[in-house]
Amino acid sequence: MQTKHSAVNSLPYRQYIS
Repeated sequence: MQTKHSAVNSLPYRQYIS
């Protein structure tokens, strides 16, 4: 889940958690 931290700053991250 390390990518999650990086994605958190990205817009796509919202789609992952969503």
